Amino acid sequence: MMNRREATLPSTMEEEEVTNKKPCTVDGSGSNTETRSAGQALTDRELLMVAKTLGQEWEQAALHLGLKTKDLDDIKAEHRSVAMQKQKMLVLWKRRRPQGEATAQDLLRGLKDLEDLPVETRQLLTGSLLAGSQEVKASYKVSPTETKGRTSELILSSEQFKTEKLKDRDNIYTIMAPADRTRMALLITNVRFAEKEMYRHGAEKDEEDISKLLISLGYNVEQHRDLSGTEMDEAVERFSKDPRLATTDSVFVVIMSHGVKGFILGFDHCEGVPDKFPIDKIYKHLDSEHCLKLEGKPKVIIIQACRGVHKGHTIVTDGPGSVPVQAPVVQVDAALPPHLADEVDADIEEDASRRVHKEKDMVSLLSCTADTVSYRHPQQGSFLIQHIVEIFKRHAHEDHIDELFRKVLKRFEDEPPSADRRQMPVIDRCTLPRMLYLFPGL
Repeated sequence: MMNRREATLPSTMEEEEVTNKKPCTVDGSGSNTETRSAGQALTDRELLMVAKTLGQEWEQAALHLGLKTKDLDDIKAEHRSVAMQKQKMLVLWKRRRPQGEATAQDLLRGLKDLEDLPVETRQLLTGSLLAGSQEVKASYKVSPTETKGRTSELILSSEQFKTEKLKDRDNIYTIMAPADRTRMALLITNVRFAEKEMYRHGAEKDEEDISKLLISLGYNVEQHRDLSGTEMDEAVERFSKDPRLATTDSVFVVIMSHGVKGFILGFDHCEGVPDKFPIDKIYKHLDSEHCLKLEGKPKVIIIQACRGVHKGHTIVTDGPGSVPVQAPVVQVDAALPPHLADEVDADIEEDASRRVHKEKDMVSLLSCTADTVSYRHPQQGSFLIQHIVEIFKRHAHEDHIDELFRKVLKRFEDEPPSADRRQMPVIDRCTLPRMLYLFPGL
């Protein structure tokens, strides 16, 4: 079977197969501190921080910085991890700069004409790396007017708010200090499948957006792309044994793919040859029996995938007439495979020794109710991830995870995927006896 994992989709129109099977770990810790002057050359660690903010536009950025196509080919040949490729590109830029001309200001000047330069990159270069002594954080408050589409503003918690909340120790999960913790997250995104028709357009946008959100919240994000059911199982199990979980105060596990009720579909899934990963295995790998390092720590699971082939709406009427009070849910055409059935609008697609509690401190947000489909925009990504990113950026500074998820559900009630389509996520298997605050920026 061909190795298929990628850290990001190449910026060229033609997709490339990446044979590296090693996961890409993106450091989102907010514990790094640097004291520097505005005219000081960027260190390799700072270049790594900049590299993490770059997305699919990194190759264009390299050309704007004076690197050649051959330089990029050499970097790709030497390093299969896209995260490493981005860092090495910036290191090569620094090496070729004249003495004293590899500062944050110099780098920003070289990128000023790049139209798709991420706001996070610009903010980093004009903020912590350009200013004098201050704490370098992974989250930055950005004006929504500086970006297209979704707001990029992450509102940070205040020290006063955090101090006040943590007084209620019996009802609030313990939060480790940034210098003492290594927050961990696992992100699995299936984009391409053995059947080309199953390609999940917009999934790359979901992957980029949710990764940036988690990084801004201080998580180290282990990313995987295009896995089979067995590989997903192995990735979750391997994550559950990561020694760094001993110093995390919470974890996120995000899996995005096609799905059916109770299962997430793997890369090799096709009609007649199922390739499925049981969702229940996520809970087993992370429970107290199999992952003692996470005992008593909140585990947040987000799944963007269909759970069936039915639509999530019905028809009701307030008065007598030809329409029944509650018409049956419309079923997807059974003549087609579930993942291809009933394409909706042109711009919306379906996704379908001591005793402890064995399963506790978990909460899951599933993208839709049982037996129904999820919807995804081919450019903007799935509606679930769009709403999660928006809600978390606007409200995570003051709301706990249960309230954040409730707000996501409310957004689906207020803003359905389209005029004639409905989707409602589900908060599932919640065993959180306390409130989890993420305290962004702290």
